[in-house]
Amino acid sequence: MSVRSICILLLTLLLSGCGTQFAYNNLTLITPWYVDDYIDLDRQQKAIFKGHLKTLHEWHRRSELPIYREILLEIQTELAADDLNTQAISQQFLKLRTRWEAIILKSTPAIIEISQSLTDEQRASFFQALEERNEKRLAEMDSAEEHSQESVERIEKWMGALSPDQIDQVQTYAKAYPDLTEPTVAAHRAFQTELSQLMSQAIMADYPARLGILLSERWIRPRDENSLRCESNNCKHGWNCLASFGLVQANSKSDAFGRNYRVIFGMLKS
Repeated sequence: MSVRSICILLLTLLLSGCGTQFAYNNLTLITPWYVDDYIDLDRQQKAIFKGHLKTLHEWHRRSELPIYREILLEIQTELAADDLNTQAISQQFLKLRTRWEAIILKSTPAIIEISQSLTDEQRASFFQALEERNEKRLAEMDSAEEHSQESVERIEKWMGALSPDQIDQVQTYAKAYPDLTEPTVAAHRAFQTELSQLMSQAIMADYPARLGILLSERWIRPRDENSLRCESNNCKHGWNCLASFGLVQANSKSDAFGRNYRVIFGMLKS
């Protein structure tokens, strides 16, 4: 199981709107099922993994959820203002980005230990599963029309119904920033190649240090063009799209937006 998968699962469960509290509270039970899709750990490895996951989950609940709550409260305050300060809100989203980095750093020692315990067969199976996921993503990649429609649907899920003019603006934006599946998969494959080569040297004395550097460079300081492009488009442009169209200010008091915020804050308060 890669640290990226654990991080994505944690953040997805934190910010999703359906069954959030149940899923987050039972993360140590749910995650091993997810891991089985990528690698078949033996009994000892599973025990080590579950121990690390329990520690990570407890740390995240104790240290990270209060920080998320404060950031979201600050965003909520900004959204309630008559004069929307999009730069201030963008800064809050950058704060959320640093929490992603905190999870990666906290997870790295566990990833190093587990990766060193893998057999050649387990490593081969793991990277085969990753490549199958890459192929599936490419096969399911949205067409330009699907990307445009899903852009509207994703925004409406959180913001409520958009006006015809707002829909036109979102669709125009979607055409300017098309689906990023291909460059994302290319970036994943480049990283997986480098990771595979490094993991084949897991017995080397400098392996833990080199793997720690690789994880940090890939997920905290992406260095390749595809990674930078994907991160820029997804984080910066995605928010600027909402802000520049006035969608946040126009819809921040909508029933849908309020409902999603209540779900998140309700889970955090619990």
